[in-house]
Amino acid sequence: MRRQTRQRFAVWVMVAIGALALAGAETTDNGDIPEKVRLDLLMHETRIKTLERRVGELEETVRLLSEKDLGMDEAVRTQVEKLKNPSRFTRRDAISALGAMGVQAEPAIPALIEVLQKDEDKWARNRAVGVLGAFCRNTRVNDLLRRKILYALKHAAQKDEDAEVRKAAVEIVKSILK
Repeated sequence: MRRQTRQRFAVWVMVAIGALALAGAETTDNGDIPEKVRLDLLMHETRIKTLERRVGELEETVRLLSEKDLGMDEAVRTQVEKLKNPSRFTRRDAISALGAMGVQAEPAIPALIEVLQKDEDKWARNRAVGVLGAFCRNTRVNDLLRRKILYALKHAAQKDEDAEVRKAAVEIVKSILK
């Protein structure tokens, strides 16, 4: 987010300089930008810094909230953290462990959907398909999560780069929709 803000500011500066050139604005004798334009740039720079600070505060708040217990017990939280591990074997084991936990691992569904959408390991994505399918079939999972799972599975069935993952997703979606 901060990078985008800086990029927007850089574009704004280029536009301002271009506008000055088009308007035929002259620089001062020593080649500086006129005072009014310099003050405008400083004002916008201050606004950008304020926005960057607010984004940082929001990121920190989100981080703190995600660390709090939001219905996720320690065992589930541990497995969700393992989903971010660089080792594909650790990620696969975490997916299987979350599947074995059943409804207790419901708070991990968004993380499992992210694995399905972004993990480079096809076997991890394939396991995520099976676990998400089991969650979707479970009647105790709320409808909103069930729809998110179904959407992610349909997307994987159509767009995943691996044929085995697509096939597994198709089979799960068919079994859910029967």
